[in-house]
Amino acid sequence: MKTDSLDFDALRTNDDCRRKLLELRFEKGFSCPACHHTQCYISRVRIMVECKRCGKQISGTSGTKLHGARLVRSILIMMHDYSQGRHKSAQTVSDEQNIAYATAWSHLHDIRSFLGEEVLAEPQMGIPVNLLALALIKQSSVNDWVAPSEIGVPVDETALGAELIEMEAVMRASQADQIPEARSAEEDTDGDDPPPASGTPPRNGLINRFIEFLLTIFRGVSLKHAQKYAFEFAFSLRKLKPSFRSLVRDYLRCRITPGVLCPTN
Repeated sequence: MKTDSLDFDALRTNDDCRRKLLELRFEKGFSCPACHHTQCYISRVRIMVECKRCGKQISGTSGTKLHGARLVRSILIMMHDYSQGRHKSAQTVSDEQNIAYATAWSHLHDIRSFLGEEVLAEPQMGIPVNLLALALIKQSSVNDWVAPSEIGVPVDETALGAELIEMEAVMRASQADQIPEARSAEEDTDGDDPPPASGTPPRNGLINRFIEFLLTIFRGVSLKHAQKYAFEFAFSLRKLKPSFRSLVRDYLRCRITPGVLCPTN
């Protein structure tokens, strides 16, 4: 079995997706995950193969991050959006694909966690939580949520919840009060100084873009899940992103292959 491409337009049904995933999983030839035998039977009834030695039946999703998923095509649509640089909230995905909000939310977070495997392989720069407080306005649970006022950022409590905070107020607050020392250091540099060490506050521009990303697309997020959205934001900053095919293939293998990138058009 071998496929040289993954044509998104050809994936019209869940069965189409399952066939392509099976081809993609064994693109270099069949190898039984149980006994490593290299020959199999192809089922004429179900979209799976059966090992000739041990009889194990294997589908394109069994034993992978897509194991047990019913809405395979919906998940691939989400991954295709990521490969094309399109970022959407769970509510938007739910409305566009006519699926349950909880289902969209869960699968999007799984993909964000997967993207984080590649992001964490690179040098990181931490952003203090208090600088993002204006975007951390959703409450996931009573125990995990922290109000912005509790971490030193004055915010009108009536603005908390599902309402979108005005971007002008966010930008004005972040630019005027957040990290004036970091801005001064940037203005005084002559270009010969080394970049800031890991853990130092990022520049104003990056923080503002991150806050805008969280507010305009997701209408704010919770502190509990902020790191996963940070993974997505870091992924969005890349000039080169994995192709749809490589993203799906590595999602099946639970990893991202370094260097397998293609320009986004």
